[in-house]
Amino acid sequence: MDKSNPQGQQINRISQLKRLIKGAAKGDEQQLRRLVAPFLTEGETLIDCAFTAKFGLIPAYDFAFLTDRRIGDIEITPLTGNLRVEVAFLHKVDAMILFQPAFPILLRLGMLVLYLIVPFFAIPLALTANSLLAIAIAAVVIFLANLVVSSVINPIIKRTFLRFKKSGLWLKLTGTFVGTLIFADRDRFAIVSRFARQLSDLKRQLDREAA
Repeated sequence: MDKSNPQGQQINRISQLKRLIKGAAKGDEQQLRRLVAPFLTEGETLIDCAFTAKFGLIPAYDFAFLTDRRIGDIEITPLTGNLRVEVAFLHKVDAMILFQPAFPILLRLGMLVLYLIVPFFAIPLALTANSLLAIAIAAVVIFLANLVVSSVINPIIKRTFLRFKKSGLWLKLTGTFVGTLIFADRDRFAIVSRFARQLSDLKRQLDREAA
């Protein structure tokens, strides 16, 4: 690597981080541990870590980790560089709730209607124009519009709904109504269930040690 080229080094680091995140999102244990390692403190033992969610055309990835001291959620958007880390100390956790909300019928219908809006206007206009070029343009517009709906708009709607409805493992902290959410997709709900069992075992161990 050319050390005299800071911009090239920065691009290389970003590229390496993106590869690391994608590898971790595929379940690569080594990549997962490398991703979580910078957020661990000295002497802290990593017990479990996992990929829990991904949303959007500009994807945001969620990862959960559990140590002998803390439990946390890491949210990373590689393209924008956005990073959010939410952690709770195990001895501060009073209670935990597993949430797996269902998408309401009206919300599902609303997301389906989004696919029909552009064709509803584009197809009649193309047929009225009675031109192969107009029909071809309408087909391209419909394809691009549906691509945006499926990869951007609907994922944003789903993620907003699941954030609002707390999808995943919610942890209440001692003496407050504040909590920490370990966010998870519905299809990765088994992962947060595993974390909940492990957390229960660790809490019992801590209680015995404190007695």
